[in-house]
Amino acid sequence: MYALRSCITTPLLTLLLLGLLTSCRHPNKSSDIQAHETLVHVQALLQSDSFPENDSLLTPSIRFFTQHGPDSLLAQAYYLQGEILRHHHFMLRASNAYIKALELCPDSSQLRFRIHLAQAKTCRIEKIASEAAHHLNLAGRLLPALRHQGCRTDFLHEKAMLCLLRQDTNAATRYFKAVTDANDGTAKGEITVAYYDKKTVTVK
Repeated sequence: MYALRSCITTPLLTLLLLGLLTSCRHPNKSSDIQAHETLVHVQALLQSDSFPENDSLLTPSIRFFTQHGPDSLLAQAYYLQGEILRHHHFMLRASNAYIKALELCPDSSQLRFRIHLAQAKTCRIEKIASEAAHHLNLAGRLLPALRHQGCRTDFLHEKAMLCLLRQDTNAATRYFKAVTDANDGTAKGEITVAYYDKKTVTVK
């Protein structure tokens, strides 16, 4: 399994810890703590591929951070909402959640990179190649500053998947090989990647 979503874990936990440290000074302490703890819980669920049945779990966090901030955590809540909705194939609602997250998250952040990557994946699944490429290009511009191997691997993987959508198997093969090299430093063995229409591409 590729390191999907892994590159935002540390920044998220940092923000959540800072929020929890200041929560004791907030007049609505219980709602504050609940909002932060919910983000941690949902993040953990998604990282273990245990997606909630719907996005209602995030409603209290979105309501709280909308009223009290910070915008960075509201952006994170919208991003997680988008991930849940996309997992359950509510693509339009997922895209709207990602748009809200982009409006709030810091420039040049790992979260912004992750949102663009998620939008690219959503557009690819919907077979809107031009929009997928647009968001991938925006994500790619953030990569040099991030210097995070997990982000780079996920970016290359999504580039490969877009190439498959465009039926450019040669380019897809090159990107999948780059993913293999990035994961274990060599191109030993082979990996077979499922194609969206049941075809496969084998990388040696």
